[in-house]
Amino acid sequence: MRRIGCTALLLGMVVGAYAWKPVFVGHRGSYTGVMNTAEAYLNGINKYGYTGLECDVRVTKDGQYVICHDESTEKTGGSLVVANSTLEELLAEDYKQTRGGNTYTGHICTVDSYLHICEIYNVFPVIELKWTMGINNNDMSRFAGLYALIEKHGLVDKAIIFTSMKKSLEYVRTRYPQLQCQYLCYTIDEAKLEWCKQWGINFSVQNGGMDLLWVKRCRNAGLQVAVWTINSKEAYIKHGEMGCYMMTCDYLYPAEMPQLKDIDWDSIILPEDTTTAIEVESVSLPESHIEMAVGDTVYMDVTVLPENATDPSISARVDRYRLISVTYEGTRIRLVAKKECDAVLTVTAGEKSTTCTIHVSAQSPSTDAGEVQAKRGAPRIFDIAGRDVTIWRDNLRAGMYIVRDGDTSKKIFIQ
Repeated sequence: MRRIGCTALLLGMVVGAYAWKPVFVGHRGSYTGVMNTAEAYLNGINKYGYTGLECDVRVTKDGQYVICHDESTEKTGGSLVVANSTLEELLAEDYKQTRGGNTYTGHICTVDSYLHICEIYNVFPVIELKWTMGINNNDMSRFAGLYALIEKHGLVDKAIIFTSMKKSLEYVRTRYPQLQCQYLCYTIDEAKLEWCKQWGINFSVQNGGMDLLWVKRCRNAGLQVAVWTINSKEAYIKHGEMGCYMMTCDYLYPAEMPQLKDIDWDSIILPEDTTTAIEVESVSLPESHIEMAVGDTVYMDVTVLPENATDPSISARVDRYRLISVTYEGTRIRLVAKKECDAVLTVTAGEKSTTCTIHVSAQSPSTDAGEVQAKRGAPRIFDIAGRDVTIWRDNLRAGMYIVRDGDTSKKIFIQ
């Protein structure tokens, strides 16, 4: 079959009978009410008929989960910064917002209340993770509390977690594989598709950020594409005829939207891929075992070969992740010891993995009488307390150190 080059012709050939509609999600509840408040969510259900409700999660100063799009409440008429305020302080604020010529009032909605609405009205929650205390690319320690709320309301099998934070999504997919996930982005490209395919994460893409061929490629990879924000019949039909299975809306009435045509996916011919992927052949760490003390931070540089691998990106995890936090940027890993333990760090690139054992002691390891013990092999670096800091050699603070090479030692000073 010849390749189809004209989008208009392509659409005309791949659609058939009118047979389906996408799933509709209320954006921050709906446009009727202060956004992200109980009124907006209830109107999303009762007025518009949405079967899903979207929210933006943040964590308060006292560790409570609330719904607020921005870091502060200013957009809804408040004046508080969520991370610096207690739940009691936030609940005391009176909100006022004008939308579509109508003025609404309300109060902040807790995640617990939002999930209760989803539970009793049998709609599914679509939960956006904002960069907030304990829920971000560097620290997901408070996600467990959010999951507990989802579980409390019996919504584990219905909830969708989505965010633009890749490491947060990797965390969720690794530790809570029962949760559905979406990657929030403006457009789809090759690198994003490969990453989503690797992690089994669907797309949530901005209106206009994809075309039919990209949706076809996602389907071939076993992924679905949702779209935001759709508020007109024209945009609904356009993205529906691309095969977007979920649409997030402010005020579109699903009942007024026409049925969409079935798509004959087999008739869509994708451009031939003439590139050959260069696979990762090996991944290695500078050490196979490291000693740490509670409170210590260690940086490790990962080597991925060949250097021209198509996708050299890494992922890193520690089996005792509650006791040792692990974050990474590019090919550099950062470990922070929180409690005494023995753990295993696993680093993966492509289909290759390597490990490093970690021992965390209560106090920094030091030698008897404060003297540095000689170690054979490559030169080792010790601080003035006798701690082996060789692994940190590229990130040493200013001060005096001792370099030990076999039976020879010398002092060095870093400014």
